[in-house]
Amino acid sequence: MHKYGKALLIIASLFFSSKHLMAQQKEEDEREDKIHHRVSLIISHAHIPAANEVNGSKHTFIAASLGVNYELWFNNHWAVGLHNDITMQSFNVEKKEDNKIIAREFPVLSTLVAVYKPGKHWNFFAGPGREFEKNESFNVIKTGIEYGVELQEKWEIGFGVDYDFKIKGYNSWLVGIGISKIFLSNK
Repeated sequence: MHKYGKALLIIASLFFSSKHLMAQQKEEDEREDKIHHRVSLIISHAHIPAANEVNGSKHTFIAASLGVNYELWFNNHWAVGLHNDITMQSFNVEKKEDNKIIAREFPVLSTLVAVYKPGKHWNFFAGPGREFEKNESFNVIKTGIEYGVELQEKWEIGFGVDYDFKIKGYNSWLVGIGISKIFLSNK
């Protein structure tokens, strides 16, 4: 009887775990066929090649950054999105174009990106945008990668790295963590 109990326990475990996997697959299939939306809140650190106006020294300045992203997913693999960041500090940078030192006060970056998700966890994105700041604004090309883990009830947590190439300005990169909510469309 003892060996039959073990066999029954193994069969029951396989049955219940396969039901769980089938439920996850059903949710993924639902999302595959439907347009869905994803809204993310992100906290990150921006790594900026800063310049000291007084003595001319250069170093990497690390500043807190907050982000709000919206993505429209056409299926499980492709989306377009609006990625937005604000750097939560003021700093000086040296422009690439003329080596002039300029002040940056809480710059806001907004980019329109294409997102590709080849598998279950990784997202790759890139697109053009603009960094807005009262002293001088720059055109930007944003690229990035994110590793996401699905949580319960259509929530995700993600870890990402972005690189912002500011044309005629300065470059920076961000490392962050975000929480996302997925909304399925009725269509």
